Amino acid sequence: MAKDEVLIRTHGLSRKFGSYYAVEDLDLNIKKGQTYGFLGPNGAGKSTLLLALANLLKPAQGDIRFDGKSLSGWNDLEYRRKISFVFQSPLLMDMSVEQNVALGLKFRGTPREETQERVGKWIKALGIESLAKRRAGQLSGGEAQRVSLARAFV
Repeated sequence: MAKDEVLIRTHGLSRKFGSYYAVEDLDLNIKKGQTYGFLGPNGAGKSTLLLALANLLKPAQGDIRFDGKSLSGWNDLEYRRKISFVFQSPLLMDMSVEQNVALGLKFRGTPREETQERVGKWIKALGIESLAKRRAGQLSGGEAQRVSLARAFV
């Protein structure tokens, strides 16, 4: 896929809670390699949109396409292996920082050497090297968020 191609596309995306539309008729193109930020007040639909893009919340209307293929055509597990999602409140397992960061790669069967290289790169990039052996339950909120980000980037 070329860098300027659309990776994620929504068309007419809507999600309703009762009579309230959290997201209504949204068309969005996210190109490969680009970074987006979603800003807005509480209730503007930011989390709803992200949960729908992660296929954790089903839209009421519209379509989401990843790499040209509708989410309805993806196996949930296959799709979730292609994306990462970091919740506002970090979800870490009761294991070391290193083990938490490597968890997704372990599930995917990534070779040990590649896993160690990628984990080391992101632990260093996020400034959590000194925490690598610490258990998740011993982390501050900010430290836990950085561990979650490292796991997503890995």
